[in-house]
Amino acid sequence: MKRHLCLALTLLLVNCLVNGQYKELLRNNSVLDMSKARLTDDVIVSLIMYSPVHFSIEDDSLAILRMQGVSESVIEAMVSAQNLRRIYRAELMKSDTVGFLSSDETRPDIYNTGANEYVPSIGKEEVAILTLNYVTPLIYLVYFAESEFLSFESKLAEWDKNVRLQIDELYRTRKQVLKTESDLRNMKNAGIELFGPDIIQTKFQLEIYRGNYNHSKEGLKNIGEQIQRWLKTEMNERYSSLLRSYISVIQEINKIESNPSFGEQPSEKKILLRTVNESTSDYLVYITEIMVWYQNWIKETDSLIAVWNPHITNIIMEDKLLKSQLEPIESRIDQLRLNSRQNRKELSALKKQVLEIEKSRKSLVKKMEGDKKDLAAHLKETGKIYQMSLKQRFNDIIENIGYAFNERLAL
Repeated sequence: MKRHLCLALTLLLVNCLVNGQYKELLRNNSVLDMSKARLTDDVIVSLIMYSPVHFSIEDDSLAILRMQGVSESVIEAMVSAQNLRRIYRAELMKSDTVGFLSSDETRPDIYNTGANEYVPSIGKEEVAILTLNYVTPLIYLVYFAESEFLSFESKLAEWDKNVRLQIDELYRTRKQVLKTESDLRNMKNAGIELFGPDIIQTKFQLEIYRGNYNHSKEGLKNIGEQIQRWLKTEMNERYSSLLRSYISVIQEINKIESNPSFGEQPSEKKILLRTVNESTSDYLVYITEIMVWYQNWIKETDSLIAVWNPHITNIIMEDKLLKSQLEPIESRIDQLRLNSRQNRKELSALKKQVLEIEKSRKSLVKKMEGDKKDLAAHLKETGKIYQMSLKQRFNDIIENIGYAFNERLAL
């Protein structure tokens, strides 16, 4: 009866191995359960030899098995199998990445990192921005946009490096899987006999490689999720800082005394316009849209300055014209005052002219003050629009990043 049971279990073991149904890891408890079920040592050792294992072979763990009646031959098989597993894992960890990454090899899209390395955007041209009078604070919006651009690009470069490393790891593990699958097919197709230890061990190695590949995919997805969280944080911070920049500029504009007699008070600053580098890894190319947005904001602010400078210039020119008309009249009045009684009539007429000119000059002061308020109001509305625009860009990018790291990997 015992021989029949042993034979039946042995046949069951062979059937499991042939059909590839026995895939669970054997652990210490698994061996202990088989021993308590009174399977022969030969059957247990065969299962250990032909199955993936993960044994605890420390002295304390083995002592417990001995106390429970597990034989020495079974324990020796456990130690041997676990040591062999460690050898395979060590070989896996030492796998040379370079051997799997050929620079001239065309990769599938999901493994494509784009250019070899992200290079910071380069300056395209240096432009001089001239600001006049109350328009001068607008230059701080340009400086702010430049600062935001550079800080964002610096963070993007860090993420790009992490993504490239993870994609290379993903590609390496996928190549390992494909190579091992090919080797395993060749081994199985070499004959019709039962799987031998070499095939069983290669199947076990394939499971490890597949596990590493899936782990690499999950790692890339996790990086994608981290980048999405980073983008949401950046969106909120930059949304708020954009508002603060406009509030600060408006306050500075309101502090300036808008009087055409003070002149244009020109100020010229140089700014470097940049060509945005879009050669990030394919997964991150969407993020460069924010950098383009900042460059466009610089150009828009430059255009706004160019629109408002003439407002100041025209008023100042009018004021200079009035002042030039006033000077000879005031000079003539000074002459007539030497004999004011005799020249009373002419003095009265000239004084009326002076009053009219002064009235016109005061109206220019009011007009300049009104223009200044209009600019401040325009900036207030523009700031709100740009805030919404920036937030819209970020949300769109976050959506695309989610697709790149989830949907593309699922294809």
